Amino acid sequence: MDTLCPSCRALHWTQERSAGSATSPQFGMCCDKGKVHLPELPPPPELLCRLFNDNTQMAKDFRENIAQYNSALAFTSVAVKTDQHVNPHGHGQPVFRIHGELKHWSGTLLPEENTAPIPHATNGNLDAYTMRKLQDMLSAVNPYVDLYLNAAEILKEHPSSENYHLQLHLLPGQDRRRYNESRADEVAVLVPGDENVPVNKREIVLCFCAPNGEYPLQRIWDTHAAYAPLHYVLLFPYGEPGKLTLTRFVAYRIHTRPNINSLILCGGRLFHRYIVDMWAAADQQRLAYIFHNQKKLRAELYRGLADAVNSGDTDLHEVGQKVILPSLYVGGPRYMHQHFQDAMAIVRHYKKVDLFITRLLANCLQTKHHMTDQNWFHEFSS
Repeated sequence: MDTLCPSCRALHWTQERSAGSATSPQFGMCCDKGKVHLPELPPPPELLCRLFNDNTQMAKDFRENIAQYNSALAFTSVAVKTDQHVNPHGHGQPVFRIHGELKHWSGTLLPEENTAPIPHATNGNLDAYTMRKLQDMLSAVNPYVDLYLNAAEILKEHPSSENYHLQLHLLPGQDRRRYNESRADEVAVLVPGDENVPVNKREIVLCFCAPNGEYPLQRIWDTHAAYAPLHYVLLFPYGEPGKLTLTRFVAYRIHTRPNINSLILCGGRLFHRYIVDMWAAADQQRLAYIFHNQKKLRAELYRGLADAVNSGDTDLHEVGQKVILPSLYVGGPRYMHQHFQDAMAIVRHYKKVDLFITRLLANCLQTKHHMTDQNWFHEFSS
C-alpha cells in the first residue's frame, strides 16, 4: 500500500480508488472522499508503546493475553454468545466469532458483598506487576477513571438513598488534538437523579453498590459515544469518544497512515475483537433502522407477503407481522437472491463458463491445509 488518500493520508492500493485516476485518485473507504475529518489520535502512553513493540518477556506475555488484560481493566463487560467450535484442537490463529445480539453492560461501582473484584478473582494467570502498571497508567491519562471515582464519592455521601444514582452525560465537541492529560470534566458531567427519572440511550446510570443484594446491569447502547472507549481501554487509553456514524468513525480509525503509531492497529487479538464488536454494533443499528422504517422502505409492496395476503388461502393470523429485509441488507435473502440473478445474467450473456466459484469452494480453499491432497481433490471435485 503506497498510494495516499489526498484527503486523510490513509494508505491504499491504487486499485482501491473509487474515483479519479492512478495519478489523482479518490478513496471512499477511509474518509468518504474527504467528507470525514477526525483529529489525529494523541501519541500513546510510553508504557503501551513498550508493551506493544518490545521483545521482552513482559511485553510478549502482554500481547499474548491482551484481550484478558483489557477485560480486567474495562469499565464495561461484553455479553455475547461466542462460537468455540471454530478453533478445534488449537489449530491456526484464534478466531472470535459471535452469534446473536452483542451488548456492553455496566454494573455497580462496587462488587457484590463477599465477592472479590474481577481483576483479582478470574485473572490469576496475568502478571501482577504489568496489571499494576496498566492501572497506574489509566489512572493518570484516562478521564473516565476520575469520573467514576468522583461518582463513587458522590454516591457514598448519600447512603440513605438506595435509589439515588448519577447519570453520565458525555460532552460533545472536545478538542482531542491536545496532548496534555485529560480531566474528567472535559468528557462528561454527573447529574444526580433517582430511578423515576427517565433515561435515554445516550446516558449511563452509575450506582454505588447493589441494592437489596441484587446486582443490576445497565446496557450501554451501541449508539453511545463512549460505547467503545469504556470497554477497549487499551486501544483508547485517553477515552477518545466516537463521533459521526459508527461505521464512518471505525473505518477512518482502522486505516494505516504514515508516521502515525496507531494502538488500534497494534492490538492483535484485541483488535480482532474490536472489529467484530463494532461490525456487530453497526449491523444491529442497520437492523433497528429497517425495523422502525418498514413503511419508508415500502415493505408492504414486497411480492412474497402481498401474494400471501391476496391468495385468499392463507390465514392472516398465521402470516404474522414480518420484518422485510431489503436487498441492500448484506446477507439477507433478497441480497442473496439478487446476486444469484446477477450471476445467472452473466452466464446467459457469456454462455458456457469455465469456472463457477461458490461458497463451498471458498470454504474448501480455507480448509485445504487441514486435508490430505486426495481428500482435497475429492471435495474440490464434488
